[in-house]
Amino acid sequence: MDDKAASWSIRKARPEDLDTLLQIYDEAVVWLNAQGITTQWGTTPVSSRPHVVKEITGLIDFGYVAEADELLGFIAFNSKPDSAFAEFIDIETLMSATYVHSLVARRTPQARGIGVALLRYAEENARAMGHETFLLSCYAENPKLIAHYESFGLTRCGVAYENGRGEQLFRKDIQ
Repeated sequence: MDDKAASWSIRKARPEDLDTLLQIYDEAVVWLNAQGITTQWGTTPVSSRPHVVKEITGLIDFGYVAEADELLGFIAFNSKPDSAFAEFIDIETLMSATYVHSLVARRTPQARGIGVALLRYAEENARAMGHETFLLSCYAENPKLIAHYESFGLTRCGVAYENGRGEQLFRKDIQ
């Protein structure tokens, strides 16, 4: 572990974190757009879209933040997987799974590695809860993100489409 990682802590998200979380999501939109990825999270700030703000507000209830001197990232996970997985994974597996609903991190030197640290934290919690499978999904048209998740040990298990938009589904057996 490097010095940066040693200075991070992960704690339960709180309602008062919302403004900073929205700022991190807005920064992610700008970064994605600079990479030429304009359809993953759109081109307008997340904070200006009331339905997305409402969704992120709801995620705080089962979310965690990584912080040092400031909030560096956010992950929300629980045992209620996206219904898109039902087509690709049997119901028994879904019932004993932890699903990552959202993951976002700042693109700063201090935040380097935060995404993986948050994924590990969620996986450790899944194991502690006795869950056997770890699930997440991401935008199917982002090959770098897909490769990143595969490097974490996640395996592609299908692509779900809604309104013409593909979501790459991943799983990792953890028990």
